[in-house]
Amino acid sequence: MTSVSNVPLASVIRLAGSDLPLTAKLVYSLIVRKTLPWMVKHSLIKDDRAQIELVSIKITDLCNLRCRPCAQWGEHGYNLGKSLKELRAKELPVAQYFKLIDDVVKSGTRPFWYFWGGEPFMYKELLQVTGAIRTARMHGAIVTNGFKVKESAAELVQQGWDLMYMSQDGTHEIHRQNRPGANEKFDSYQMLRDGTVELVEQRRKQNKKFPVVLTLTCITSINQHDLLNTVLDAQSMGIDAMVLYPAWFTTLEDGLKHEAEFERRFGTKPYMWKGYVADCHDVDVAALKEELRRIQADPRVKIPWTLMPDISLDQLDAYYHDHGDFLGYHQCFYPWTYTEIQPNGDVSTCRDYGDYICGNITQNSIYEIFNNERYQKFRKSLREDGMMPICSRCCGLMGF
Repeated sequence: MTSVSNVPLASVIRLAGSDLPLTAKLVYSLIVRKTLPWMVKHSLIKDDRAQIELVSIKITDLCNLRCRPCAQWGEHGYNLGKSLKELRAKELPVAQYFKLIDDVVKSGTRPFWYFWGGEPFMYKELLQVTGAIRTARMHGAIVTNGFKVKESAAELVQQGWDLMYMSQDGTHEIHRQNRPGANEKFDSYQMLRDGTVELVEQRRKQNKKFPVVLTLTCITSINQHDLLNTVLDAQSMGIDAMVLYPAWFTTLEDGLKHEAEFERRFGTKPYMWKGYVADCHDVDVAALKEELRRIQADPRVKIPWTLMPDISLDQLDAYYHDHGDFLGYHQCFYPWTYTEIQPNGDVSTCRDYGDYICGNITQNSIYEIFNNERYQKFRKSLREDGMMPICSRCCGLMGF
């Protein structure tokens, strides 16, 4: 059975727990406004014009960690060897983001906003941007490794920021193995824990429910035997919910196929896929299934949690060992409902594989770019020619 790229309703309800207003808000933000426009435009009337439902901003390339699974700064990361000074210099000034927000407000739309990096808190004016979004009565999420979250927690709660995704890949030492600092003596776990606990404490002090605090755990061969302990450790920080996900990756074989197919369709060679090349055969899938069953059965686990993508435990073998199997996800809505802005203002059609550039917000408004000829060409290609080889393990297809 074919699945569209979506966020499963059951997962949202599990993550939201018993808070019905929160559940309704997450359902609206994560499902209705992202999936329904795609279903109408793509499936029903075959229209390659679209309306932005989510603005995803990779606000900086810089990061304080060198996480092992990372496509940017990990073993094969596409940012390795680049000048940090040059990466910083190409970032947009905060005034450009204020203009972007104004353009959105004037359009009469209210998209959801998603910030990532790099490490987004390495962009010094991040809280000015989030504050402007909340002042305009829009909503958003930040995914972070915990950098400067402790220092920013009070303001984030005061703003009423919606979602904080905290990246936790194990208990103390295992997290540090998975997520070493650029300085090897740096304690990435303590930074994460201090920031998470402070967010929860600030909500208590200010008597507010937001931001909702979730941890994201990327499953690796290093932490696969420690996942139950990781869930219990995250729970001890007072978080609201947790997402466990297998790494987003590609194989060298499918990466090369993608390079050829991308060049055939669009006339240029992509390079970002090279950062995602990984050999996941070191993951013991049988042991991983057993660990996930232990989490399901353990009465100490009180927080809602979910596995993302929405696949059965039996499908994990194919997920890791048959990269060509799309596991039923054969239709992607990302280019019809999301837009991706890179640190220098370039606008691309895909979060992880941002090689296809449709314009730059320093030269045109995001709305002019989102329905220009290049953007519609990409949508038409997906609609008529299908997805490309690397798409089978992509968060835009299978995740939030």
